[in-house]
Amino acid sequence: MPYRVRGEQVANLAVTSVALTASATTTATSSATATALMTFPNAFFEGGDYLVWLDAPFITKGTTNINIEIWVDGVFSSSLTGVVTVSTVVPGGVYTGKITVGAGNHIVTLRGFVDAGTGTLGAGTGATGVTPNAFGWITSI
Repeated sequence: MPYRVRGEQVANLAVTSVALTASATTTATSSATATALMTFPNAFFEGGDYLVWLDAPFITKGTTNINIEIWVDGVFSSSLTGVVTVSTVVPGGVYTGKITVGAGNHIVTLRGFVDAGTGTLGAGTGATGVTPNAFGWITSI
């Protein structure tokens, strides 16, 4: 049976999404050497502005801080978290950043680095008593 939807209902569907079932760590100490913490599948974008979402059960800073950035096709695009320094473990949260891309296929990666030590983007299997998945998704604006 056919059904009708309005354009704005379709516009906010995710272009691509990814789930992490295990934590990802970084010991990189600069943006230039940042570690890939989450990589979205290659996806086609119509071109324009998109929101990149990260829903993380927890983030652990390095010695003093952790930075998570959005990279598009291997090139820095924008900071997602800025410098997180508030505590050793930042409880679950949703972080949002904006990217602008041309029409075509693109690979979006969330990369992280710390001042020293080890930073963690927390994730687990979501089984009973286990940390839930970390999710990322990209929507058009």
